[in-house]
Amino acid sequence: LYQGNYIRGKGQDAGLEAFALAYKHNPGLRIKFAGGDMGLEKNRLFKKQLEDRVVELGLQDVVTFTAFAKTVEEGMKEADIVLNFSESESFSMVCLEASFYGTALIATRFGGPEESIIDGETGFLVPLHDYNAASDAILKLCDPELRKRFAIAAKKTVKERFPVENFIREFEEVLSK
Repeated sequence: LYQGNYIRGKGQDAGLEAFALAYKHNPGLRIKFAGGDMGLEKNRLFKKQLEDRVVELGLQDVVTFTAFAKTVEEGMKEADIVLNFSESESFSMVCLEASFYGTALIATRFGGPEESIIDGETGFLVPLHDYNAASDAILKLCDPELRKRFAIAAKKTVKERFPVENFIREFEEVLSK
């Protein structure tokens, strides 16, 4: 699953290229891009470029584009792996949500994802625009035991690092100012 609005820089193009490389080694792979265009022409054009690239790569039967799932939980739990190859993230809710819901995760080693992912323990962090490293990580996570191990560790780590009680306390502090 690659979840996010179709905005240049969110990394769907990198996700598609990495997936295409991994697919050459494992034709059983499938990917779903879920998101919206926020009503903006530039985002519609970006999505169209992704769709055109899928055709160029001959991957029409294994790549789908859908709207967001009804709930984040539903979308995350339907996926075996979540990808997030954004070029810039101050804090990645997608990474946090995937970890919270126990879905294996691969993200760029760039800002926000590094706060919630322990590389090689709770997910994989790959260098920005390194399609080969991203593809290798996808192929590694084809192992269901590794996905399960990452999912369990990620859920535990998220609950320890980002407890709900802290969020409520900090939010109340903001409101009381």
